[in-house]
Amino acid sequence: MNSDPFQIDQLSWTAGLDTFRASDNYRKTSIVCTIGPNTMSREMMVKLRKAGMNIVRMNFSHGDHEYHGKVVQNARDSFKDHPGRAVGIALDTKGPEIRTGFSESGSVTVQGGSEVILTNEDKYKNAMDPGHVYIDYQDLALSLRPGRLVYIDDGNLTLEVVEKLDSKNVKTKARNTHTLTNRKNVNLPDTDVTLPALSEKDIADLKFGVEQGVDFIFASFIRNAENVRAIRKQLGEKGKHIQIIVKIENAQGVKNFD
Repeated sequence: MNSDPFQIDQLSWTAGLDTFRASDNYRKTSIVCTIGPNTMSREMMVKLRKAGMNIVRMNFSHGDHEYHGKVVQNARDSFKDHPGRAVGIALDTKGPEIRTGFSESGSVTVQGGSEVILTNEDKYKNAMDPGHVYIDYQDLALSLRPGRLVYIDDGNLTLEVVEKLDSKNVKTKARNTHTLTNRKNVNLPDTDVTLPALSEKDIADLKFGVEQGVDFIFASFIRNAENVRAIRKQLGEKGKHIQIIVKIENAQGVKNFD
């Protein structure tokens, strides 16, 4: 039997595996490839599979359904050019997120050691200044405690919570100087957050994944088992075959891992 997995069909390849002997192509790790505009073509899919790709990962933080649908189609059509070992298709959700607002000039510079009020008052949503940074998380004041850290813009700006001022404002102190542009990500590393498990975009993306017949959901920012159940519910009967791979990305998720 031909041992080259790219010169035979999938059924023949699987049927020829020996339970008691490792395949020549056996390895203990899998290669997950994130597909972008430069690698989404049918031709590139063949090259990636030849190089050892096991999983086609689609990052749903970027691109629309038309784009991701082409990725799925090209991955499957690549087998018409080169049959062989199957690859899985994974939908990586964007997940819930917290972001800053906007400033009129497009950026504000926060000085290290300065006082910064984190706020979700609407008047600062489009008018942030060095002393007021809008955060779109409505339970901000409820969740934060003195001494906790707030990381903004991938941690390029670190703030330490000083005190809660009221239901919408929290006083912090900047640990470093950083110029902050619009809509930057916010991370609350040691704080339990009350964000919903799935955004409206996530729900729409999951339904799209079911229709496309994806094999895996890479579930972003999972904090507890209920988050996983929420995803499984959205997948429904038609998506019951889809495996959910949980991404533990914060302290809350680690704490609830067991």
